[in-house]
Amino acid sequence: MNTRTRITLSLAAIVLIIAVRVVAIYWRPDGAATHAAPSLVAAAPAGTANVSLIPATASATAGEALTLTVQVQGAESLGGWELRLAFDPVYVELEAVTPGAFLASPPRTTGALGPSSAGDAGHWMMGGYSYGSEAGVTGDGALAYLRLRPLAEGQVSLTLDQLQLAAVQGTQVEVQPSTAQTGQLTITAPRLVSGNRQGSDVVLTWQHDSQYTGYEVWQHTAPYFAAGAPATLIATGLPPAPNCTQNGATITCADPGVIGGGQGSHFYVIRGIRPSGTRVSFNRLGQFDFAAQPGQ
Repeated sequence: MNTRTRITLSLAAIVLIIAVRVVAIYWRPDGAATHAAPSLVAAAPAGTANVSLIPATASATAGEALTLTVQVQGAESLGGWELRLAFDPVYVELEAVTPGAFLASPPRTTGALGPSSAGDAGHWMMGGYSYGSEAGVTGDGALAYLRLRPLAEGQVSLTLDQLQLAAVQGTQVEVQPSTAQTGQLTITAPRLVSGNRQGSDVVLTWQHDSQYTGYEVWQHTAPYFAAGAPATLIATGLPPAPNCTQNGATITCADPGVIGGGQGSHFYVIRGIRPSGTRVSFNRLGQFDFAAQPGQ
């Protein structure tokens, strides 16, 4: 059994037996149960709770991390929770999940599960649990804090799904009815790059940021192109990269011989490479080349 499958089993088990055992150790590494699952007694029906991201809509700059809160409203005797966070990994990277204080409000022992990749970089399972003889926590509060790193300009949905909340009362456990709400993140590109002309060359300049281990310089004739083929990668890494120099913190890269003769326009995107390997896109620049026609 691989790690992702084992963690998923633990998350499902927590919702079912959370009031009796620490389910994080209920499965051995080989996937076998260490003991028989305890029998459960149905608790009284619970009202519907809501889980959402706070704020529900947010704005951020690519490359600059932000933190959102996973908030529950209307929890009743909450002893554990799990959900999946889904987003487009082109635009966002999940850096960390920190447990909120809400689950630990009663004198119960708490722990966290995940985050665990649920198939790809844009799907993450996460959850929390508590155990003890006391009732779970009731009311509204923070389940977790999500540290996100925006990567590219655009709008992205942050979807919460596969939600389960476990209501506990002593050895009584039930899955509380619950709903989840999607958040929206608007990302703008950092205004880091300036451009100018030197003879027939386009020259791009920006300041090095220590959060990046290198850079990519992409060029194409379409203004809103995506990095990668058919665009052209004209430089990568840190200077001395081809046609690039660094003077202190200032990096300069040239695209030689592209100006003159009315051969068309060229557009550029610089992407910073983070230690994780993800890329952060900076602001776009373009040069427009038109041939002068007599009489026009």
